Amino acid sequence: MKNISGVAVVIAIAAAIVLIIFSSIPLASATAIERTFDREGGVLKYKGELPSSANDESISISIYKGEKIYFVNAATRSSVDVIVSGPYKDDGDKRSGCKDYSVKANKSWDSSGMKTGYFFKVTEKNDTSVGCWFGIEEQSFELKLEKDKDKVQEDESFDLELKESNKEGGVMKLTIDEDKFAIMNVNGTKIDEIPIRYDESGFVDYDEHEPVYGIRFENGTLVFDTGELNMNDGKYEILLEDFATEKDADEEIEVEKRYLSVECEAEEVMKGDDIVITIESSFFEKEAKVTVEGIYDKPLNLTLDKDGKERVKISTDSDSVMYGRHKITVAICGTDESVTKYVTVKKGEADLGEVPEEAIIGDIICLNGSSDFGDFAVFVIDDDFKGEAQISDGEFEWDWNTCGEVVGFYEIKVFIVSEHAPFSIGESVRDDWQREECIDASAGVFLLLPAFSMTVPERIAEGDAVVISDETTGTDHVYLIVINYKGKVMFPPGEIAIATPVEDDVWEETIDALDTGSYAVICMNEGRDGESKAIEDGKWVTSGEVKTLELRLLRMH
Repeated sequence: MKNISGVAVVIAIAAAIVLIIFSSIPLASATAIERTFDREGGVLKYKGELPSSANDESISISIYKGEKIYFVNAATRSSVDVIVSGPYKDDGDKRSGCKDYSVKANKSWDSSGMKTGYFFKVTEKNDTSVGCWFGIEEQSFELKLEKDKDKVQEDESFDLELKESNKEGGVMKLTIDEDKFAIMNVNGTKIDEIPIRYDESGFVDYDEHEPVYGIRFENGTLVFDTGELNMNDGKYEILLEDFATEKDADEEIEVEKRYLSVECEAEEVMKGDDIVITIESSFFEKEAKVTVEGIYDKPLNLTLDKDGKERVKISTDSDSVMYGRHKITVAICGTDESVTKYVTVKKGEADLGEVPEEAIIGDIICLNGSSDFGDFAVFVIDDDFKGEAQISDGEFEWDWNTCGEVVGFYEIKVFIVSEHAPFSIGESVRDDWQREECIDASAGVFLLLPAFSMTVPERIAEGDAVVISDETTGTDHVYLIVINYKGKVMFPPGEIAIATPVEDDVWEETIDALDTGSYAVICMNEGRDGESKAIEDGKWVTSGEVKTLELRLLRMH
């Protein structure tokens, strides 16, 4: 075997142009002219005198185990009785225990039981000096799907090539089956043992067979059209078996259902957030075109991954993106497959909590609410900037101190923004700014003056205590002053202002026994703004030169 390998290398180099791909054990004969290939095997043509050993050969001729071979004398162009013997070593020494085979003219010789890796010789029965040497090889070949792609989608075509083969030609039977059952194309032809001829260039044509709808030949490859072959969603085995040698190889292809699914993460998104699109399809590694009307001037081109999927984010942060409904179309390039979705871009939602319809000047009104966008809540009251609050976890809160306001109706506007308001407290807010930002929440409140009443007994017995009381709103204390008919302040002592507390809008004050006479009782409510012109530095402004009751009352007004 070592010598055979040495000879094989020398012969392979000499015959590199002819057999560099297909002959793994090149076997030679000066008188072996050529051979043909058919379903059973083929014809080996020889000519001239048989050399004494295979070492004298210069042209490699191989027969593949399992082939049935006819022998023809190329000089006489006839088939005669021949004797096939072997196996031999390359020097012509015959292995012991091997018999000769007598082959009648126009009959084939079956190589099925022969040993591979050795030489055989054929000689004419009537003239053993005429013949040739040849060798026996085991056939081997591999198949390869286009770009090693093991799946396609429905209605798509795919290629199959003969990747490697040590046999120069022949005929293979093609079968496509699903779950071990041969499939049938749309014309009703069963794709079972279809004869396919091949040579050194690959698959070339059908062998004495009508063309099969759905299978064609292109540049040595087999092209399968899944639509024409009824290869719907499923897994298929493509089997090719050599008629002569019964050697086979297969490839498995998965056909996926043709589909295109497009889903938007949300049907509504807030301005500034991304529109998220998820694409799932059977169009793996295909080009897709995404069109978003009103957002992208040009389509967005992308390549789907090996599973036909892709996830796309579309920004709405640009000033050019308008609020409203936008049409999104995903189309697969080169096909009529497309899906349309709609997404609405909105500003977001803000809500202002319950605001009282009425309040007393001096009240602190708590303005709280929620917003699912923005960073700050800006409060504009009667078109003046009053303050702002930061939005945290979607909520905001701000207190409006109404001290110093006047009686009347106030419109409260809330603007949700991403930056601090460009105004100072109390500054008038421009109309154009309000239009641009848009009002996100609003409310109205009517401010009233504090209201209270007083109940005083008209007559009491001398020496009895006087109980003065009633209700009031908008304050947490009131001031009482009692003046006799001469203008003297009887309460509070020393004319120092004393606050009478108000609890649950009710107040009450008890004044010790008064002398006989008439008294003026005055109750004042300075309100929560703490303003009262009747008191200065904690004392009633009724002292000084003012002595009479009338003058004191006039002074307090």
